[in-house]
This record gives sequence, C-alpha cells and structure tokens, in this order.
Amino acid sequence: MCWHWAELYDGKKVRIPGFYEKVKPLSQKEKTILSMYPFDVREYMESFGLKYLKYENRQDIVEALFGNPTFNIDGILSGYTQEGSKTVTPRKAMVKVDFRLVPDQNPHEIFGLMERSLRDTGFEGEIVPMGLEYPVRTSPDSGLARAMIESARKVYGKDPIVMINSPGTQPMALFTRNLGIKEAVSAIGVGDQRSGAHAPNESVDVDNFFRAIEHACAFLEELT
Repeated sequence: MCWHWAELYDGKKVRIPGFYEKVKPLSQKEKTILSMYPFDVREYMESFGLKYLKYENRQDIVEALFGNPTFNIDGILSGYTQEGSKTVTPRKAMVKVDFRLVPDQNPHEIFGLMERSLRDTGFEGEIVPMGLEYPVRTSPDSGLARAMIESARKVYGKDPIVMINSPGTQPMALFTRNLGIKEAVSAIGVGDQRSGAHAPNESVDVDNFFRAIEHACAFLEELT
C-alpha cells in the first residue's frame, strides 16, 4: 500500500501526469500581496518541527503555500496496533489522502488522473472519493475584496493582512459555479494564534468574536 502511494510523489512534485496542467499562475498583483504577508521562515519551521523546506527563498515558500496544489496522506490503518506483540499478516489496509487544489484544477479530473496513475502501479484495491470541491479564488481587485479590506480598516483601525485565498476547503464553488456569482468570500477572520483551529480545544476570544460581528456589519454596509 505504501509503495503504491509513494510512486505518486517524488519528494518535490506530484507524479500524476496532468496534475499541474490547469494550475492558474499567480498574477503579479497576487504575488505583490504575498510579498507583504507576515511570514517568518524560521518560526514556521520551528512550529512544525521541520528541518528543511522544499523552497529556500521566502517569497517562493509563501507563493507555494497559497498558490500550489498539495497531495497529503492523512492516515494509514492496517494490521494489529494494540498493546503487546502479535505476529500476524494484515488481511486488509486502508489509506486516506487529500488533494488541496487551486484554480483552475477540476476535482473530478484530478480524481480520474489519480486513479489511473494508481492503477498503473498495479494497485487493485477499491478507490472511493469522499468529497470533491472546486477551488475558488476571488480577485483582490474585486469590489467584494475591496469592501472587505476597507471595512476591516474601519473596524480595527489598521490595514488588514490580506490572504489571496485560504488553504482550506469550503463549498464556495456552489456560489461561483452553480449560481454564477463571480465573486465569493469565505469568512471574516475571528481567531488568533491561540485558537487552535480544528483542535479538540478550539476556542475564540470573546472580544474577537464581537469585533468580527462588527466587521461583518461594516462589510455589508460597505457593499451597499
């Protein structure tokens, strides 16, 4: 199982033919925004316990974080894993993976390319898609983005940190593809470095919570 999946990655790039074919390059405006994004390479590496990164230049690292698709192995389950020793040969194995896509990749196409590449390695197991979401990125020059930035400036009294997109998964394509809305925004920032996003003890500071409500109201007013 591990060998089959390892064949799809060479340590630097995903080895699925056609995987990068439709990746939309970052615009010069988006690159400029990322050049101002507060990012400390050493602090980033220490926080994740990393000894090295694929890229050395700070700008290359930030552009990769926000502009490149990824392939992650989330977990592998097989064999006897409880206390004590047991000399058994596992009868089955399961692995969960995810691909974080970027514009203009098509999740259905990527799944097909992945399945074909995996079969080419000789893999004969079942492959089941768990969720297919189209990537979305709203232009920083759009009216929606300008309203978000200006309303944040009014509420917090300072220039906001702008992210060209979030490295997460949300069903924003329901608006941009299904409803034909050209601009979409995922969320207003409410957490901080102590929030522990997605952790069992995830939390939000009460003051940040109410400021985010104020920001949401200011954002809607800015749009009207």
